[in-house]
Amino acid sequence: MDLNKKIEEIRSKPENIRLRYVWGSVGFCMLFIIIFWVFSIRENLSSISQETGSSKSCIYNLQEKINGTGGESEPSIKEIMEQASQEINEGIISQKNNENQ
Repeated sequence: MDLNKKIEEIRSKPENIRLRYVWGSVGFCMLFIIIFWVFSIRENLSSISQETGSSKSCIYNLQEKINGTGGESEPSIKEIMEQASQEINEGIISQKNNENQ
């Protein structure tokens, strides 16, 4: 079927018939877009679920480190603060000794 002949045939029809063709074309295009959208959402959701699986293992590893069950034990905040205050005190003492000399 020749496309130009079909277009001329539609142009010669009354306006209400032409509107049917327009709305039919719009419906067909929207149906195609919605089907494409549904498949793309499925793909996105499956990739997100795969990412969450890997992030869960990452979170589990971090949680083990925080709890101290994952290998080397990290110093607690209390230990870090005690060490920092000790270093500050030693710095103040050495600074006073330098001033007295």
